[in-house]
Formats: sequence, structure tokens, C-alpha cells
Amino acid sequence: MNAKILSAHDLRSGLVVYLTSEGGWSRKLVRAAPATDERTEARLLDLSEQAIGGNRVIEPAFIDVDWRETGPVPARLRERIRADGVPTIMPEIPGVAAE
Repeated sequence: MNAKILSAHDLRSGLVVYLTSEGGWSRKLVRAAPATDERTEARLLDLSEQAIGGNRVIEPAFIDVDWRETGPVPARLRERIRADGVPTIMPEIPGVAAE
């Protein structure tokens, strides 16, 4: 099933979080609420607006996912990297300068 999920950044930590069906935010992609129609997208956007107003998250945006038996898998490489929660460059790697 193709769907969208709402991704944002937690305002306190800056980490990527996903909107759950209960209206909370989770770092676990598998807990994200799927939106497969415009009505659900609108409901999730309303929930994200409340979170923005409550200084909980910033920059909410829908991302495309493929829904599999194991849960959602981001359609784009960029979002798969973000979902892993690991930076692509680590300052402690030899030969890579921290800026």
C-alpha cells in the first residue's frame, strides 16, 4: 500500500519524529500514522498544527512511504537515511574535519 506519513523535527532535540494515530510523536517510523486519502492527510495536518502551536515540533512535512508487512519504508533514500537516525558524516571519522 502506498501512503504518506507526517514527519517533523522535535523542537527540543532536533531529532526526526513521526506523527502517530494517537496524535503523539514518535522517533519510531513503524508507529507513524498512514494517510491514504485527503481526509486523513487533513486530520494529520490539523494535529501537527496543534503540535507547532504547542512548541513541540517544527517543519512538518508528508513523506511518501511504501507500507509493507513490517511497516512503512520511505520511498526516497533521503527519508530512509533520516529514519535511521544516524548522521551521514561523523566528526570522529579520521580525515573528516568537524565544522
